[in-house]
Amino acid sequence: MGKAVFPPQGPPAGRRTRDTRGSTRAIREAERTVDSTDRSAAKIEATFPARASWLKDRLLERGWSNSDPSEYQGPDRKTVQKILRGEAVRNDVLQKLADALSQKHSKVNVLDIPQD
Repeated sequence: MGKAVFPPQGPPAGRRTRDTRGSTRAIREAERTVDSTDRSAAKIEATFPARASWLKDRLLERGWSNSDPSEYQGPDRKTVQKILRGEAVRNDVLQKLADALSQKHSKVNVLDIPQD
């Protein structure tokens, strides 16, 4: 048996092709770009700036970096960064954060964390 021969991938350079539904690949790429832009804009609208500012102050009080809360059984570095960007997190994450912050400096209650 010989090797299977597959057609070349994609159109030749400089040529546009149509898919079976009639839209061009370029149009589909543009739609994907617009869709992802819309999704990122939605993330920006759902922010918690007061919470981000509050956490920044608490980290500075303790001389902590973004990764230090995880050393006290708090959220990991990426989750802390997410909070500092003002993004939404689950309530159990906020509880872990409060518990970690309470282990160094003053006691922090989850109700102390701004809900914006």
